[in-house]
Amino acid sequence: MKRKDPFIPSAKKRGFAKLLPAGIRARLFLLIILVLLPQGLFLTWIYNERYQTQRTQAMNTELEVAQGVAMAFSGYVEGVWRKNHAIGEAIRMFSPPVLPKARRLMTITATQHASIRSFNWVSPQGVILASSQPVLEGKDLSALPYFIKIVTGAEWSISDLSSRGIKVQAPTFTIATACRDDQGKLHGVVVAAIEPERLGELTLTQRRLGKGAYAIFDSQGVIVYHSIYQKLAWEDRSGWRKMDTILQAALKTRTPQVGIAVPVLRKSEWVSARVPMQDLGWVVGAGKPVEVAFGPLRQALVREISFSLLALALAFLSAYMVARTIALPLQRLERTTTGMGSTPQEAPEDPLAPLEVCRLRHVIMEMADNLRAGEKRFRLALENIPDMIAICDQQLRIQYVNPATISATGLPSSKLVGRLDSEIWPELYKLWRPVLEKALETAKVQNLELELPSPEGSRHFHVTYVPLMEENGQVKELMGITHDYTVRKQAEDELKRTLEELIRSNRELEQFAYVASHDLQEPLRMVASYVQLLEKRYRGQLDQQADRYIDYAIQGAKRMQTLIEDLLAYGRINRVVEFQQVDLDMVCADAVKAMGTAISESEGAIRAADLPVVWGDKIQLFILFQNLIGNAIKYRRQDVQPLVLISAQQTEDAWVISVRDNGIGIEKQYFDRIFQIFQRLHAREEYPGTGIGLASCKKIVERHGGRIWVESVPGNGSTFFFTIPDRIPSPGGRQHP
Repeated sequence: MKRKDPFIPSAKKRGFAKLLPAGIRARLFLLIILVLLPQGLFLTWIYNERYQTQRTQAMNTELEVAQGVAMAFSGYVEGVWRKNHAIGEAIRMFSPPVLPKARRLMTITATQHASIRSFNWVSPQGVILASSQPVLEGKDLSALPYFIKIVTGAEWSISDLSSRGIKVQAPTFTIATACRDDQGKLHGVVVAAIEPERLGELTLTQRRLGKGAYAIFDSQGVIVYHSIYQKLAWEDRSGWRKMDTILQAALKTRTPQVGIAVPVLRKSEWVSARVPMQDLGWVVGAGKPVEVAFGPLRQALVREISFSLLALALAFLSAYMVARTIALPLQRLERTTTGMGSTPQEAPEDPLAPLEVCRLRHVIMEMADNLRAGEKRFRLALENIPDMIAICDQQLRIQYVNPATISATGLPSSKLVGRLDSEIWPELYKLWRPVLEKALETAKVQNLELELPSPEGSRHFHVTYVPLMEENGQVKELMGITHDYTVRKQAEDELKRTLEELIRSNRELEQFAYVASHDLQEPLRMVASYVQLLEKRYRGQLDQQADRYIDYAIQGAKRMQTLIEDLLAYGRINRVVEFQQVDLDMVCADAVKAMGTAISESEGAIRAADLPVVWGDKIQLFILFQNLIGNAIKYRRQDVQPLVLISAQQTEDAWVISVRDNGIGIEKQYFDRIFQIFQRLHAREEYPGTGIGLASCKKIVERHGGRIWVESVPGNGSTFFFTIPDRIPSPGGRQHP
C-alpha cells in the first residue's frame, strides 16, 4: 500500500485548492503548457524547416567550392609535372657537358614559378646530379617512396608533405616526373620541390567570400595549404586530422563528405566539405563559419521572438495569479516564524500552501535544531582549547572569553565580559592597541609578540587577531587568540647561548692552533739551519754514521716544516671569505702552470675540457686543483707516461668536476680513509707527503657546499669527482637560493 505524504493537506482542508497541482514546480509546468508550449512548438517547427533548408544549401555551396579548388589544384599539379617533363626532355637533348646546362635551365625555370623552391635532375640511381640549388647536388633520393614509384614504372608521382625538405627547414612536397626514351628506359627523373607557403597563386583564382576558407590535405591528412593560415607549425599541420572527423571519413571512404565541425585552429563551428582528389590521393576542404552561413536565419528568428513577447506578457499575468497561491502561504509562514525564540513554534497549516511550503516548515524546525547543535559544538571547542581566546565587538568591548583566559588572568567571567581592555589592563592595553585598531581597519589577520613580566620571570605570548566578517565585508567582531610559548622561548635562548659559546670556543681553538703552529716554525728553522751548517762544515770529517744522522735530522726538520705549513693551510680553509665568480678554466691553468716542473720531470700531460664559471673562493679552488693534479702525477706507474684528464658535467643543481689519471689506482676499502687527515697508504720513501692534501680537498669542497669521492681500479688509474652547486653558496656550505 502506498504511504500518504504527511506534508500534503487533507482533501477536506484543501477545498478548491485541490484543482491545482500540489507542488510549485507542477504549477509552473501547467502555466508553460497552457501559454508557451503551443507557441514554442510552432516556432520550433518553423525554425527547424528553415534550418534544414539553409543547412543543405550551405553544405552544397561548400561542396562546390571544394570541387572547384580540387580542379584548380589538379591543374596546378598537372602543369608542374608537364614542366618537369619538358625540362627532362630538354636535358636529354643537351650535348656534353650536360650538367652545367641542366643546372642553368632549372635555375631559370625556378625563377618563373614562385611556388617551386627548386628543380632537380636525378639519376636513375636516385642521386641528384644537378639542381637549381647546387647545395642539394649529391643528395640520395633512392629510398623515398615517390622515387621508388617512378623507378617501378610510374610516369610521375607526388609525395606527401614532409616536415622539412632536402636541407630545408620549411615543410615541402615534391612532384617527380620520369624521363624515358622510346624503349621505356629511364634516363633520369626531374623532381620539383614545392613549399606550400608559396602557393599564393592559388589564392588569386580561388578567393573566398563571407569569411570562408579552403585547404589542401595530403594522403595522410596533413594540411598542405590553408587559405587563411598559410604559415602553420608542423604540430598544427599533422594534428589537424585527429580533430577533423569529416576529413577522416573522406580519407577512409575516398568519397566527398560534408558536415559541421570545429576546426583545430577555431573555437566556433564551421560548415565543412571534404572532396578527395582520386588521381592524387589528396583531399581538398572548404568551409564557412556557422554564424555566417546561418546568419540570415538567426536574424529572422530574433524578429519572430520579438513578436512573441506580447504572448509572454500574457504568460507573466497568468504566472502572477499562480504565484499568489505560492506567495501568500509563504508570507503567513514568515509572520509565524518571525521572532521565534530558542524553541521554534509550529507554523499553522495553510490549505492553499503547496507541497514545498509544507516541507519548508519542517526544514525550518530542523534548521533551528541544527543551529543549536552547531553552537554547542563551537562552544565546546572554544572552552577546551588551551590557548586564551577572547571575542570583542567593533568598540573593542569583550563579548566572550574561554576558560583558559579566565584561568590565565585569574579574573572571573563577570569581570571580563562587557568591559574594555583599557579598563581592565590600562597599562598593558597600550602595547596591543595599535594592532587591534589595524585589524579593524584592514580587516586582515594581525599578529603580535608580547613579553610580560611575572614573578617567575618574563613570559612570552604570541597573539593573533582574527576579524570576523559580515556578509557585506564589514568587520563584525574581533577574535584574539593568545598562545603562551614561554617554555619554547627559554629553550631557544638556551640553545642560542650554547651555540654562541661553541662558536667562541672554536674561534679561540683555531687561533690557538694557528699561533702554536706559527711559533713552532721559528725554533724549527733554527734547528734546520744549524744542522745544515753542521752538514756543510763537518761532512766527510766524521764517520759515515754521523753523516747519515745529520741527513736524518735535516729530512726530519724539513718534514716537520712541511707538516706545519700544511696544517696552517688546512686550518685557514674555514676562514670566511666572500665568494665571487671564479673561472675554473683559469684556475686549472694556474694550477698546471704552478706544477710545471713536476709535470715536465714526469713527462706527463694534462688535458682539460671546457670548465664552468662557479661561485667560490679562487685561492682554495686553486689549492683543490693543485692537490688533485699533484696526486695524479705523484702516484703514477713507473712504466706509463702520466695522463690527467679534467672535465665537467652539469646536473640539475650542480657542476660535477672529474680529475682522471692512469696511475697506480686505489683499493676500494681505502676510498673513505684517504680523505682523512694524516692518512697515508704508502711509505714516505715510496711517495713523499704529509697525508693532509686530500683532507684539505674534502674540506674545501664541503665549504663550497659540495661533496668529493673517488672511483678507482688498482693498476688502471683513479678518478676523483667533486661537485660545486650551480648557485651562490655562502662560505661554510650554506646555500643561497
